[in-house]
Amino acid sequence: MYKDEYKYNESWNQKWEHFNHYLIVKKGGNQYRFVREYETDKKTYEYGDIIEVEWTKKLVNIDEYNDEKTIRDYVFSTKKIESGNVSNFLDSKWITQFNNWGMDILSEEVRLLTYYYLANSKNELIEKFRKEDKQPFSCYIEKINKGNKKYYLLGIILGSYPDVFKNKENVIQWLLYDYSDRKNEDLLNEKLYDRLYEYDILKDKLLKFKD
Repeated sequence: MYKDEYKYNESWNQKWEHFNHYLIVKKGGNQYRFVREYETDKKTYEYGDIIEVEWTKKLVNIDEYNDEKTIRDYVFSTKKIESGNVSNFLDSKWITQFNNWGMDILSEEVRLLTYYYLANSKNELIEKFRKEDKQPFSCYIEKINKGNKKYYLLGIILGSYPDVFKNKENVIQWLLYDYSDRKNEDLLNEKLYDRLYEYDILKDKLLKFKD
């Protein structure tokens, strides 16, 4: 049995029923993934949380359509050691409102990306309101094509729905999230946030966002 502390990146469901899924974490610049059974450990975390993982090597079946078992790093238990920026942001209970024009369903990953950006942004206005004001953030969202890629266009706005959505000039920061061709193997080898860009809409320039 092993025990260590890691920075939480995300979870990835191997099955729709959440029976087995990967817990993806980071330590010392390296990324690790563990097999985690939903019924064994239902705890949820936010990006940047420091968590303790108790794990071992175990023969497991991770594919419902294949009986073959392989040796994987298997999680017995997890617990939070320290909250990251996203958890602290959500604990403040600010209401983040979304206007997802042209989208029937708001993707969960878009919510995660928005919270991640708001919690870690160095934009002066966002920092000011994050630290000093309880005014809610809102987010304008639509899907766009740019070149040969597909993006979510996200507009961060200070204020409440519906007034703030009447004029796109209210947007204080545009973001682009590249969701084109994101396959399962990509998810295991990169963070969800690796495809997030700050977007200068006037100059049509993208700057990869880093926390």
